Amino acid sequence: MSDLLTVILLGLVQGLTEWLPVSSSGHLVLVGQLRGDVSLVLDLALHLGTTMVLVAYFRKDLVRLTRAMPGALRQGLRERSLERVRDSPDRLVVWWVILVTIPTGLIAVPLAFILESRFTTNLVTVGLGLILTSLLLLLGRHHDGRGRSLTQLHVHEVLVLGIIQGIAVLPGVSRSGSTISVGMRQGLSPAEAGRLSFLMAIPAILGAGLLSLVRISETVSAGDLQLALVGIMLAAVIGYLTLHWLMGVLQRGSDLSPFAWYTLPLGLLVLLWGLGLLG
Repeated sequence: MSDLLTVILLGLVQGLTEWLPVSSSGHLVLVGQLRGDVSLVLDLALHLGTTMVLVAYFRKDLVRLTRAMPGALRQGLRERSLERVRDSPDRLVVWWVILVTIPTGLIAVPLAFILESRFTTNLVTVGLGLILTSLLLLLGRHHDGRGRSLTQLHVHEVLVLGIIQGIAVLPGVSRSGSTISVGMRQGLSPAEAGRLSFLMAIPAILGAGLLSLVRISETVSAGDLQLALVGIMLAAVIGYLTLHWLMGVLQRGSDLSPFAWYTLPLGLLVLLWGLGLLG
């Protein structure tokens, strides 16, 4: 699979970049270019580590939403409208997660099959993705500060978030950065945009993980599993600290635009590298 040093490096990179708006997929491609391609097994293990972090961090929200799900489904289907569901924030968030997942799946699943490893590791693709991330991060800077709650969103706005999340399967495009910035542009406070972004990420990430399991064709040895466990633990520990820090930034009302001054020059450098213009 990979040597121990590479696994440690990848675990650190995954933990630092999965929740920061800088694109973990893009950074893993860059590390892969320097240290050798990342196997599908290791990639799946790294994402498992950070997904565990997400579930642990938002466990109270997930418990409430799980309890609210049966009532949300009954009420929404019976009324054939989400207007009355707005009286229950948890039930409405259940519907938002469901609605977001539909366009995400319709976009991300075909892209996952189209973007085979040769294309996803293409530096030009990563560079363009990082530049797109930068533009979206700067877009979030110009939010109107209305501080709308999740219950004030409309269906079409939620579907837009689903589309953005689907596009974020492209390497170099930050899922968290894109959806949080667009959510802020729609009037959500940074904290509410972050909460919705991470909650709606859970089914998307789990779905991507299942898709990766289906596509795994290599034989996994005991040594591979040991190295994967190292990557999982590192990604989980660093990922939890990173997520905790980022949520603190959002709760203080800050936007994510400063990260654009990292992703934009990096994207330009990677693009030039991919085009063979850096020597």
